[in-house]
Amino acid sequence: MEEIVKLSLKSENDCFLIREVNRHVAKAKNCVIITRAGISCSAGIPDFISSDGLYNMIKSQYPGVFRSGKDLFDVQLLRTHDTIKGFNLFMGILKELIVNAKPTATHSFIKKLTDMKKLKRVYTQNIDNLEELVGLDIDWQFERVKNCKAQVVQLHGMLSKLRCNACTNICPFTPQYCDIFKKGKAPNCPKCEERKNTRAK
Repeated sequence: MEEIVKLSLKSENDCFLIREVNRHVAKAKNCVIITRAGISCSAGIPDFISSDGLYNMIKSQYPGVFRSGKDLFDVQLLRTHDTIKGFNLFMGILKELIVNAKPTATHSFIKKLTDMKKLKRVYTQNIDNLEELVGLDIDWQFERVKNCKAQVVQLHGMLSKLRCNACTNICPFTPQYCDIFKKGKAPNCPKCEERKNTRAK
């Protein structure tokens, strides 16, 4: 019979809860982990919804433009100069935080479960790819989830790649693009630039 353990660790010093997790993990043959932004906070990546989180940071820089953090991901609202500029700034800041982040003890714990052959799968809302840095296989494409062999399924995608809105070309989101995004702009698509140059010639 499967046991579902749902524990909320209020502090790292909560020995009882940690012992309970230890006990359940030791008994388990297969573990499925579901994670959210909290596991990356100690890596220097703020969560989205807390008072000092990423949403409030953008809202304070663009007062009256975004009602809530969800507005940043609503394509219907990304139609004005200010909303597009705010979204680009958000992406640049978030990517810069991710580039400088290192995996946390939680990421190492998940990797340890893999080494012990106990990890069935990780489902995460995170887009920071810190799981990949500890050596886990990742995937984010929903059409492959049914037959997915990756250890980590990124439910909200990843911030390691960019997709062009015009030609749908996918290219790496390199750290060099952070400065462009932080100015409120989006970098030019390499494929579109190549076509433009070819037409010009």
